Amino acid sequence: MKKIHLLLALLALPWSGVVQSAVLITSFGTPGFTIEGGFTTIGTSQNASSTTLTGTVGEDFAGSFALADITGFTNILRLDGQVNGTNNGQQITIELLDSTLSSTRTYIGSLSGFGSGSPASINLALDSFDPGFLDNEVASIFISFGGTGAIDLRLDSLYAIPEPSSTALLLLAGLGALALRRHLTRRSAQ
Repeated sequence: MKKIHLLLALLALPWSGVVQSAVLITSFGTPGFTIEGGFTTIGTSQNASSTTLTGTVGEDFAGSFALADITGFTNILRLDGQVNGTNNGQQITIELLDSTLSSTRTYIGSLSGFGSGSPASINLALDSFDPGFLDNEVASIFISFGGTGAIDLRLDSLYAIPEPSSTALLLLAGLGALALRRHLTRRSAQ
């Protein structure tokens, strides 16, 4: 019986970190986030907690931060922020660059999920990636916009979040292991 409990405990170990809801990639405030002026064409203003972008579609934004590790959280990004003024629902493309600055993961979403004038979050889905991308060494970001109209966007933070179906499957497997344990415990007591 002790062998079965030990086996179940070992099976549960890989799931213990999966329940984590998100991994912070970067906050867009100072001093942890540095705006890369040579690659940024949109207007910016930065404070301790955020960066605000003002301009039009076609202008870009780039920055760097301390290395982030998104291993196991690579399919969906969550961007926290706020649209100021009219929300035109532009497409937003975020490219994460690893420490080599030559490999990228590209994510696409829409600003339409942001309410005008109130903080919110939007999810961006993985569009493409370089096979050699170093998930444990994310170092920089490049943001561009598609569509038409003005951009007036406050960026607060960017998170990598686990894919919901993966989390659900692992939680279901964990529940199955618990049910098996309970069944075996009852059976051995008889």
